[in-house]
Amino acid sequence: MSRFLRVLIAAGAAVGLAAFGLTASAGAASALTPVTVQISADPGVTVCGPYWGLNYTDRTFTATKVSAGKWDVKTSDTGVWVAWGGSRAPLDSSCSTSSTLTGIGENGPLTGSADFIVTGAAGPPSAANMRFNLKMEGDTTYLDGRIITVNGNINGQSGTNGTGFTDLVGNLFPNPLGPNQVDVTVNSYSWTYTYPATGEVMVQSSSGNTDTPVGIFTNGG
Repeated sequence: MSRFLRVLIAAGAAVGLAAFGLTASAGAASALTPVTVQISADPGVTVCGPYWGLNYTDRTFTATKVSAGKWDVKTSDTGVWVAWGGSRAPLDSSCSTSSTLTGIGENGPLTGSADFIVTGAAGPPSAANMRFNLKMEGDTTYLDGRIITVNGNINGQSGTNGTGFTDLVGNLFPNPLGPNQVDVTVNSYSWTYTYPATGEVMVQSSSGNTDTPVGIFTNGG
């Protein structure tokens, strides 16, 4: 078990996120009925690196067929973030060692979304594909055969697809690996982090980052 996964088990109980499995219902071949998986131990990266905290999200995947072998995949995240004490503020572009977070009460809700184009798919996306492909991952936890958590930032075992963001999108399809594997291209993304104690809101997106009003996400705690 990775260090991140051990951390999330303790922290996840503290923030009250209930674990749940991969779910989906039957749908038409031209569109994917929403598939949801819990993403845990997903470290947030600072603009200067390395990590500033952990995200715990319920990520829902939907997909629509564009043409033969081509799909538009959209994701929607809902969850919480928890800062690591002593880590650098995520938006501190000066990379100052003084802009550190305390980790004390520094947590709050997050939401996010992203859009991907997948090409070279050998078949339609499905929850069954996701479950089968994730069974190969070294940092996926199971309980009675049900997926409970997926480590969101750690690659899988050697020779398997990882559980990073684009990897998870690829895992929806029957050919995430190999010489004829799918190609996943990110169109756009946006995540919103709210710090309820002050009303501060940080947005990290493909069009840029903002912090309103400027606070712990830029200057630390």
